[in-house]
Amino acid sequence: QYVNTEDYLLRLYEIYREESICRLGEDVRNVLEECQLERDSNDHIVCGGVSKRGVLIHSFVITQVRKATMRDDRPAEVTADVVFSIQGLKGESRRGWENLHIGDVMCLVHVDPVDPMEVEETDRNEDWMKRLGVKVIRCCEVVRMEDEGGVVLNDMNNPDDANHRAGMRRKLVVHLDALQYQQDM
Repeated sequence: QYVNTEDYLLRLYEIYREESICRLGEDVRNVLEECQLERDSNDHIVCGGVSKRGVLIHSFVITQVRKATMRDDRPAEVTADVVFSIQGLKGESRRGWENLHIGDVMCLVHVDPVDPMEVEETDRNEDWMKRLGVKVIRCCEVVRMEDEGGVVLNDMNNPDDANHRAGMRRKLVVHLDALQYQQDM
C-alpha cells in the first residue's frame, strides 16, 4: 500500500505516542511497586520500600487558576504547589530530586493503597492500576523549586548554594494541564 509523506509521518507520530504512553505506564508501575505503598495503623500512607524516582507528597494545593481567554473555554493557566521531603534520600536519588529544574516534567499519582488480600487473582495480573490502588495520574511542569526558607533553588540566573539549603522539605511550583484540569472539574 502506498501512502503519501503526510500520512506516513502521521502514522509514525501515532506509533511514537502509543509507545511513549506504554513506557510511561511501565515507569509509573515500577516506581509504585518499588515504593510498596501501604497504610499504617494511623491510616497514613507510608512507603515500605524505596524508589529513587518516587517520593510521598506531603501537600498538594492548587494556588491559581487564571481565567480563560475569550476564544477558549479552558483556564489560561493552572498553577499548584507540591510539597515533598528529601529526608531519607541518599546519593544519586537525592541529587536527582535536588536538581529539578524549570521545564522538567513530572507525574503526580494519587494512590489509595489496596490490601493485597482484597485484590482478586485475575486483577493481580491484568490491571496494575487497580492492584496498586492508582486513582489518578496527572503530569505537571516544574516552574520553580524552593527550600523551607523560601529560597528559589536551581535558578540559572541566581544560583543558590547547594550546601546551605534550608530543611528537608521542598516546595515545587508547577503548571498543570489546563484542559485536563477543566475536564476533572
